[in-house]
Amino acid sequence: MVPSHTLPVLGKENVFNILTSYRDAVKYVYDQTFRYMNLFYEPDEIVDKVRLPQSLAKHPYLLEFYGSLDWSVRSVYNGHLGWFDADPANLNPLTKKQRAKTLSFIITIATMLEEARKNLDLSKENLRSTGFHLNNELQWALELSKMALDANPSTANELENATLIYREALRARASSTLSAVGRNYYLTCATESERGIARISPSKIQRNIFREIRSEVGFMMEYPLRFKADFCDDKQPMSFLFTFTDSGNVYKYTIRNCVVDLEINPNQQGSYFDLKATMKFALWRDIVVGDTYILSLDDKAEMKLEGQGSRWKNVLYLHKILQLMDRSGFLNNA
Repeated sequence: MVPSHTLPVLGKENVFNILTSYRDAVKYVYDQTFRYMNLFYEPDEIVDKVRLPQSLAKHPYLLEFYGSLDWSVRSVYNGHLGWFDADPANLNPLTKKQRAKTLSFIITIATMLEEARKNLDLSKENLRSTGFHLNNELQWALELSKMALDANPSTANELENATLIYREALRARASSTLSAVGRNYYLTCATESERGIARISPSKIQRNIFREIRSEVGFMMEYPLRFKADFCDDKQPMSFLFTFTDSGNVYKYTIRNCVVDLEINPNQQGSYFDLKATMKFALWRDIVVGDTYILSLDDKAEMKLEGQGSRWKNVLYLHKILQLMDRSGFLNNA
């Protein structure tokens, strides 16, 4: 047997044992999660209750090195019942930043950080004496320090203390986590904090993939998924066509109530369009990824525009269409 990861498994009995144990573990987690769901337990309570029996928990192929039992329980719950845990307080919750800011008027940021440091030190002391961290204390330190940061500390000293505790808690959480995915995420977040990176965006890689690998159809299907609805006029419907001379394909976009519908090779007979653009696909791709600036194209460009009157009005309208596409992540100067 050749698994997705690790070395091949040899021997009929060995293969049978591994596959049977793996199957039984998946079934166990699913059935027990479902059992507690039917008893109206909340996700956190189910996570606390579902544990593999020792015969499975100690199996070398069932170590929580990639995912984790907790994540699997939450995935089963969410897949069947959705995000709502039946607690009315969670039906329309405050955002994390709103909650943190509100709590900071009741519990000072200094108090949050004092409690976070105390829990972090408790875990470190347990590590020195037993060789193990206290995950609950680490988690509480991490949550409190993140809450302090979300509350936007007003003093430089509080901001520095919150940041240091946050980073230390992340690294301690990483060292106590078996899952490589979980450990790497904790470490990545700590590194991002240290380097002042709010969010890692591999824009150049995404841009190259978008430009060179995706098919024409896949490329055109991105527009509805990247449509900036918050900049759309919901009272002004739009309809426009792209005809690509190199493939012969036609793509029709209809915008109504700030929702974009895409039709591929539609029946155009008797249809009205605000704009019809005819060009090679490569040109439109270059425009979208920023290799070609649409307003700099002259009359000799291999692009025919119809619908708004003068060529300049047509170009401005096409530019408006383009501006309604969120190109962050693969565009150099979006």
